[in-house]
Amino acid sequence: MTQAMITCRVCGGSGAVQGGFCPECFGVGAGAMTGGRFLFWGKWIDEGAIRADSIGAILNRVLNATLFLFGIFGIGWLLWNARLEPAEIFSRMFWATPNSAKLVFWISAFFDCFLVSRLVRESLSRQMIPRVSLHGKSEREIADWNDVKKISPKQKLDVSLVYSADAMRVVKEAYRLALRSGLGEVRPVHIFSAALSAGDIFEMCARLGLPMKEMKDQVEKITIAKGAGNGFAIFPEATRTLLIDGYARAALVGKKMVDTVSLTLVCIEADAALQELLFDKGVDMAKLRNVARWLDIRDEARRRYRMFSSAAGSRPKGDMNRAMTAMETRVLDRFSDDLTKMAGRGDIEMCVGREKEFEGILRIVEGERKSIVLVGERGVGKEALLGGLAWRMVEENVPPFLRDKRLVSLSVPKLISGVSPSEAAERLFACLRDAAMAGNVILAIPDIHQLAGLTAGEAGAVDLADMLASELGKRYFLLIGTCTPAEYREHMEGTSLGNVLERMAVEEPEDDEVIHMLESKMPSIEYRSKTYASYDALVRAVELSRKLMHDTALPEKAIDLIKETARYVYEKRGVRQVVSGEDVAVVVTEKTHVPVSAVTASEAEKLLHLEDVLKKRVVGQEEALKLVSSALRRSRAELRDMKRPIASFLFLGPTGVGKTETAKAVAEAYFGSEEHMVRLDMSEYQEKTSVARMIGESGKGGLLTEPIRKLPFSLLLLDEIEKAHPDILNLFLQVFDDGRITDGAGRVIDFTNAIIVATSNAGTAYIQERIQQQAPLEQIKRDLMERELRGIFRPEFLNRFDGIVVYRPLSQTDIVCVAAIMIGKIAKQLEAKGIFLRATEEAIAELAAAGFDPAFGARPLRRVIQERVQDMLAQFLLTNKLGRRDRVVLEAGGAMRVEKAKKM
Repeated sequence: MTQAMITCRVCGGSGAVQGGFCPECFGVGAGAMTGGRFLFWGKWIDEGAIRADSIGAILNRVLNATLFLFGIFGIGWLLWNARLEPAEIFSRMFWATPNSAKLVFWISAFFDCFLVSRLVRESLSRQMIPRVSLHGKSEREIADWNDVKKISPKQKLDVSLVYSADAMRVVKEAYRLALRSGLGEVRPVHIFSAALSAGDIFEMCARLGLPMKEMKDQVEKITIAKGAGNGFAIFPEATRTLLIDGYARAALVGKKMVDTVSLTLVCIEADAALQELLFDKGVDMAKLRNVARWLDIRDEARRRYRMFSSAAGSRPKGDMNRAMTAMETRVLDRFSDDLTKMAGRGDIEMCVGREKEFEGILRIVEGERKSIVLVGERGVGKEALLGGLAWRMVEENVPPFLRDKRLVSLSVPKLISGVSPSEAAERLFACLRDAAMAGNVILAIPDIHQLAGLTAGEAGAVDLADMLASELGKRYFLLIGTCTPAEYREHMEGTSLGNVLERMAVEEPEDDEVIHMLESKMPSIEYRSKTYASYDALVRAVELSRKLMHDTALPEKAIDLIKETARYVYEKRGVRQVVSGEDVAVVVTEKTHVPVSAVTASEAEKLLHLEDVLKKRVVGQEEALKLVSSALRRSRAELRDMKRPIASFLFLGPTGVGKTETAKAVAEAYFGSEEHMVRLDMSEYQEKTSVARMIGESGKGGLLTEPIRKLPFSLLLLDEIEKAHPDILNLFLQVFDDGRITDGAGRVIDFTNAIIVATSNAGTAYIQERIQQQAPLEQIKRDLMERELRGIFRPEFLNRFDGIVVYRPLSQTDIVCVAAIMIGKIAKQLEAKGIFLRATEEAIAELAAAGFDPAFGARPLRRVIQERVQDMLAQFLLTNKLGRRDRVVLEAGGAMRVEKAKKM
């Protein structure tokens, strides 16, 4: 083995340095100071050391197996020799009589004890990561050897001692890869390549949807031999620092040992080529860290369930505390659940994140000794916080004040069900007395607002909420309640109960935190649904539920969505199938009718030719149809501002030219049906009080907000917008800009999946005059904006629209086309009855001529067709002149000829 003479950058000494290891100072520039501790990599890695470790491990396993088998043999030999009289084994005479079988047994028992002793010593000698304060790489500095020499041995930590067996195997395999590559040094890519065969990294790649074979092939190309090499490789300064980074990352997430996940993650963070390789496959560092956190959460859940038997075992099994000072709580136990007992049994799921909220709860409870009410929207995780607090109390990961306490959840429905208010008051008082007398109870009351308004007695009735407030004021015990913001405002704000409780807001968590919460729920979801979730499925569940599902808050709605998607995948594709992000999108599309799944070929074809579809219903308004179609294509391709409505248009022009018909056509073509159109006649909202009607009041939704809340993917048509009160127009400024508005019930209504179309007859005379002068539509629109509309709409209102479209008056030729479309609609109605209608070109031309009026557009034509066609058809149907399979031909002069079908 060739030895390289290297000057150590830490201690300045020189000597025989093999594998980059300096026996004087533990490493070539790899020492690091963190929180007063000296971290270094002290494991000597070369081919000889790897072989020695491998042989030692084999010999250790062989020795343990031999001892175990000999122990089994001794017991078996004894039982065989005593097979004739097995009962004698339990007699004193049997053991007092010496023989060879008993000698073998006692020798094997000695070796069994020796084996147990070896295993115990091995377990005790296995070092774990100590609980130290590590806050990332920024606190770590390359050590100065003069400072290191002053540090006591206890403050020096060889990080290789806390590497797991799998992680150490990866490091050794990386060394061998570096040898084969001929590069002479171990680099992050070698460690990453070696880690790809580890089980945790295989799962990480599977969650990310990375093809393992392709990944291995591409990484192998990076690590391929580039030279003959000199027969050895070293761990350079950068790689040794990276190994310490793996320790730091493992310590930060609470690991007991450095695992392959922590090691792989820091390798990728240190190598730009690896990051680029993953980025080409759609995986950035944020995704990678979240999936690594997923595996951390899985390991933490397993660790917690293993350790809870011992942690919970050290707590009192009953209601008594360790000091034997607590009192029994018989009445309280009837109407409550002991959350700490449930957590000790593992009946409460692990609570991930929420560090800010836990800090707030503990600060108020311990520091101020005050009771709390957690106020947050339904689904935000208030009850999960109570469960998480119970977990911490069982682990005793709480301030001393809360240790040895019970967290007991009082159920208001159990308390008040089946009894009169007076009896409910007696029950409540008895429960509060039990909590106060016990001395070790922290009381929790979910939905505490349910106590408000419940009165006991007749004259001078006592409110149960006031009774609770009175008892809390004595500070005999502490309480943690929950309720929603609307319930707090309605039932508790300004009341005696609200005044005695410290209000603490519980907000929706950020997306990354919700993803981590989903990750903690996935083992049980995957087990029940027999599916396997990808990371993209979790991301899409969070994104789409936040954007499109507004009845509940995160994380509950994301959890419900991923559960529903897992069931959907199981029903569609069977067991052991991968739940993808596209599966989540399909389920969301079915639930909300908002197209968020991938654009299909047929849908793309429809969008590309949307103008032709709309022209089948709208005549002579090419500019309007082009503008609307372009906006819808941008929206479906997600090339718009996602925080605003899909599009907002102001249609200007005379009556009867197709403004409303365009809106109906868009609703049918894009949203699938005219039922997806919300129509408001703005002439009904001319008073200032109309604002309350629009958005709602007294905890109720409004005429604008409620339909959009129930049908967010729709077209909102605002007819005759110029007649609305100015305050109504100001209301829409927020909708156009932010895509959202708060209704009278305090709910945020999302308009980002709606198309808003406002129509107006303002400027009609000017438009008709300029059209007769053959002025370009663009010039007409500019003049309208600068002069004609100034006295009707404020400039900032007009500027909020994505497009202002001028509809020109219809010509005689246009009216002929409209007449043909109207006759076609009547024909479809008759087809449902099995009757066929056809109109000649001459008949259609006559109808168009009779219904043409330049001042009123197509509206007179509708009346003409009703009088000349629909009325006559109605008479034929009522007098049985028309039957199934008959044909009706509308001819010139208004004649209607019936061609009777042949009898069957």
